[in-house]
Amino acid sequence: MQAHQISSRWRVAVLLAVGMLALFALAACGSDDEGAPPTQASAPTATPVSAPPAAAPPTQAPPTAAVIPATAPKPGSDEEQILAVLEKQVRAVHAADYVAFQETCTPSAGDPPTVAQLKFIYEEREGVISGGNQATIRFSPQGYNVRNVEVKMLRAPFAQASLDVYDHENVVGQSIIRTFEKVDSQWYSETKPCGQG
Repeated sequence: MQAHQISSRWRVAVLLAVGMLALFALAACGSDDEGAPPTQASAPTATPVSAPPAAAPPTQAPPTAAVIPATAPKPGSDEEQILAVLEKQVRAVHAADYVAFQETCTPSAGDPPTVAQLKFIYEEREGVISGGNQATIRFSPQGYNVRNVEVKMLRAPFAQASLDVYDHENVVGQSIIRTFEKVDSQWYSETKPCGQG
């Protein structure tokens, strides 16, 4: 009887070993065969993890050219300096660097707009109130750029620029007037939000 029990145990052990080898062989071969049904050994045992939230859509990069003049200014001219002030403003809006924007505002207007005011205008309202009878121009902060800029010198120490406002490649305002003031040999913006003009 003992011999019969030993041979039965031996058979069970051999069958288990063969079965395990068969499972390992199927698992190894099954990874190359996409049509093979999954084996119990390949079933996941970990708790399923929920999928990550959908990523936000990528934002478009700011335009390469922030300011495009109607005609190229002479190097070192007042026109070139005024265009540089405009470019600093546009780039400040792209970067949400409202301290840099404040630096473009004329000191003769008193205190410059606060960072919170500029953030509200450019990020929440997506535009600039032009003043006078001109409407609000709306654009995305990353898409803001100005083109066809024509600078005209007025009586000293003032100048104005006529420009078209774009949101990336879409025109959103045409023939918009911006005014500038020269203080201590430096040009500054005096148009809202910097001043009253």
